[in-house]
Amino acid sequence: MKLLINKYCVIKIIIIITCLLTSWTPTASAQEAVEGRRGRLKIDYKSKIDFVAEGRKYLNKGDIKEALYNATYAVANDFDRYDSYLLLADIYRASNELISEAYALEYTITHSPNERLKKEAAERLKLVRATIKNRSVQKSAAAVVKNPQSVNRVLRLGHTFERFGASDKAAAQYEYADNITGEIKSAKYAKIRLYLKEGQKKKAVGEIKNYFALSPDDTSMVYLLAYHGFNLSEIKQHGYNGEGGLEMRRYNRTCADYHYEIGYQQYLNEKYDQAKISILYSLSYFKTSPRGHMALGEIFYKKGMFEEAAFHYNINYEFNPGDYEIGLKMSKALVMSKQYERARTVLKELIRIKPDSDEYAHWLVKTGLTRRDVERMGYIDINSPFYKKKRPAKELPATLQIPGGPENLLRQPPTGPSSPFYQDPQQPIQIQL
Repeated sequence: MKLLINKYCVIKIIIIITCLLTSWTPTASAQEAVEGRRGRLKIDYKSKIDFVAEGRKYLNKGDIKEALYNATYAVANDFDRYDSYLLLADIYRASNELISEAYALEYTITHSPNERLKKEAAERLKLVRATIKNRSVQKSAAAVVKNPQSVNRVLRLGHTFERFGASDKAAAQYEYADNITGEIKSAKYAKIRLYLKEGQKKKAVGEIKNYFALSPDDTSMVYLLAYHGFNLSEIKQHGYNGEGGLEMRRYNRTCADYHYEIGYQQYLNEKYDQAKISILYSLSYFKTSPRGHMALGEIFYKKGMFEEAAFHYNINYEFNPGDYEIGLKMSKALVMSKQYERARTVLKELIRIKPDSDEYAHWLVKTGLTRRDVERMGYIDINSPFYKKKRPAKELPATLQIPGGPENLLRQPPTGPSSPFYQDPQQPIQIQL
């Protein structure tokens, strides 16, 4: 009797285990693991690991390499931007890389969540930049102390002062370098460049004459002077002999850049008449300058001269056909100047590229077309109640993507000796000469 009871208990336990196993349904990941498919495992590391916190731990331990790895991963995977860049800045400070720390702090300021943290990061960036400046000046000055008669070392110190905005100290170093020997062009060139940059044209003119007295055919000085508004006749009056292989194309473009910068600043200050004169003068040196014609197009459009604006937009669009913003601006100017056919031609191409653009459709209607005509051109109104968004195609499992059968042979022809379409490779024909 005892034996029968034990058998009954064992059978009951087996039935319970069987019911539990049949009622359990494996998850998708478990099924994939059973099927043995590879490459389908997706782990959300952001929810698993806080790489910013991990980076802090490694930084506190002094493991810069691992801390940098975690911080870089945090930045690349869209963790909190402020915390990630602040961690990078701390890592660079620990490794004494001040320039990298300054770059990281700039991004920290950009992504600061409030004004207090932004102010703290800005004050820290100011101190870092001051440290960079002091170290750079000290390094250059130490080199000069070792060899005060080295023109290159003195000029390097002057360039360091100039880079950090200390123009007076830079000018003193350039003057000292020029006094070491009067036959070094680089010292005179540095002085002239600094004077022109600071707007001290009178001081620069005297140095220019001395420079050309030393080297009357130096074209590098010609290009520098052209960039600051000197024309060729003025440069010759200051001592240039017209030789040295001057490239007129480069000279003209340098002059064009000078006048364009003046005109662009006038445009930003809404002095449109003065800006127009400066830009036209720039185009007299470089007639096909895309940015010059773009600036003129903007000026004429602001002044309500739409036909002229369309003309200059069109020149820029020919050089930049992939810039659809310019194409739209040209189309607007053409519509406002009643050149509907030309505007329609441009807008047709634009709406083919971006069929859901309401702005392109709006200006096409302005050319005299109906809404139905615009839709026939390919316009898709995504705000329409009749619009149906295309559903993305479902991705088939790897084993079902290419089913077997003769109907699939054209898409993926079989290969190999086991295929009924396999042909023996032809042997090359032997030709005897």
